[in-house]
Amino acid sequence: MTSLQMCAFAVAISCACSTTPPEQVGRLARSVESLTTTQIPGFNHTIATTKFQIGGPAPASVVAQGMTKWVGSTGVFSVNNANGASYGVMNGVKSGGVPFAPYTGGMPAHEALVQAYFTGAGLPADQVGPLRTNVTARGSGPGDTPPVMPTTFGFSSIVTRSVNGFRVAESRAWARLDVSGAVVAESVYWPQLDASVIADASTLSNTLASPSLAAAYFASLPVSSDIASTGSVIIHHSSEFVETAFQDVACYDVWFGPPVQGEGVGWTRHFDKTGAEVRLPQELRTGHPASRP
Repeated sequence: MTSLQMCAFAVAISCACSTTPPEQVGRLARSVESLTTTQIPGFNHTIATTKFQIGGPAPASVVAQGMTKWVGSTGVFSVNNANGASYGVMNGVKSGGVPFAPYTGGMPAHEALVQAYFTGAGLPADQVGPLRTNVTARGSGPGDTPPVMPTTFGFSSIVTRSVNGFRVAESRAWARLDVSGAVVAESVYWPQLDASVIADASTLSNTLASPSLAAAYFASLPVSSDIASTGSVIIHHSSEFVETAFQDVACYDVWFGPPVQGEGVGWTRHFDKTGAEVRLPQELRTGHPASRP
């Protein structure tokens, strides 16, 4: 696996959530088949909108393993046929790819270019949340000397999603640019949402804004009041790795740690507007209920 492929994989899985017990599963929101006409638009990044450097001549599409792929001389652009998630990954140099120099204009400029690229391609500008950037640094020097200061930096800027002020955790669009501003790696997953999840998130937010309603809501949760009061309202949906019926839900998320700090690991627990606990589709695949009471 090339360094770009590893980066693509790392960024793609960074939004995955941990699990909560299956015996306390709440009902998730409606599936794609039952969506109404009141929907929050998504964004499907396609071969028509991408500026990823596939390499010429213009490649033909190939369908394999549930993906439609366009294979060029320098890279591959692919779209998941089940959910529309898209990926652009350059070939490794040993596989005939072309080495590239990373963008040198600095992180803020890289972020601005990535945001402009995706909104120009059709990503809804009013859904753009805070940008985050992963930075890789490189330096060189003799092996028997103290480490040198990095002299080369690469950026992978991630556009997060926010609707009506609520973060949409599993949506993201990210890209890496080279020294000329060309796209040399990218991935997008920005599905359409049912507008009812925004209404549910607003209901949760209003509940938390009222001291009396918040106290009653916290008391209904199967966690201590100290833990219950530390959460936040977040919209979740099926991750790009889930290819079954799409689900979206407004949640109150709290971090649930071990009884003794440093012993075991914590995880995020999700509760809907009624206080019922929910598990996301991607969490159902990796749950360890025996260790999570």
